[in-house]
Amino acid sequence: MQNIEFSVKDRDCKSCVNVVLKKLKAMEGVKDVQIDPAS
Repeated sequence: MQNIEFSVKDRDCKSCVNVVLKKLKAMEGVKDVQIDPAS
């Protein structure tokens, strides 16, 4: 998985997970993003 730098605003956001998913989708242009904690 790629290392992504997030701004303080993103880290403090209540919807942090959604923000991350949106960033991943926007950058990689994928339809489904699965987060695997073990990866």
